[in-house]
Amino acid sequence: MNYFPPPPPDCGTCGAPASIKTPERTKATTVLTFSGMVKKLEGAARTIEVSGIGMNMTLVLNDETKITRAENGSVLSDIEEGMNAFIEYKAEDDKMIATAVKVVAPGAKNKKKRAGPPKELLKR
Repeated sequence: MNYFPPPPPDCGTCGAPASIKTPERTKATTVLTFSGMVKKLEGAARTIEVSGIGMNMTLVLNDETKITRAENGSVLSDIEEGMNAFIEYKAEDDKMIATAVKVVAPGAKNKKKRAGPPKELLKR
């Protein structure tokens, strides 16, 4: 037994008139983060391999990827193996696309001074 009335003749499967189109859904992209040491950089393939705690990740760099070295803007050629990398990325299909890459030389010290007692008090 059919408990539902048949759809009107101008209706598709959704119940709306054929003249009204439903909007297409867009993929929601979540930005993820990863940090570690740069193990390999392939400029021709535009990929970077980063080794973090317990895992390695290969990410694709594209024209929209923002690359910075410390506080300055940089380019792909400024990245060197052994640098520490902090990466924001999104997963698209089967690839990890880097949206932002910040690299810091290993052992680089933070230039910001922390507030503390005056030097006169430390000499006592």
